[in-house]
Amino acid sequence: MSTPAYERFRALLRARSFAQAAELAGQECAQRGGGDGFWLTQQAVALNADGRAEEALGPAEAALARQPGNPYALAARADARVRLGRLDAARAD
Repeated sequence: MSTPAYERFRALLRARSFAQAAELAGQECAQRGGGDGFWLTQQAVALNADGRAEEALGPAEAALARQPGNPYALAARADARVRLGRLDAARAD
């Protein structure tokens, strides 16, 4: 089941409005007390897509602190690490 907020997020990604998608994900996370693993992961995905890999590490790692086995957060962190040239760390993810 998809929420209206997630549908807006996906539409922003499809429109290549990555900065807006990252902002939306950050707002949704903040509305949930700042520790929502799902929205932290989505924020990392959008930041990576926007070419902001260094910034994407923070939300990806925060999501993993809350949900250590979250494969989507692991993928987002690995994506950021690859973009930053940290290949050994990305392989570990």
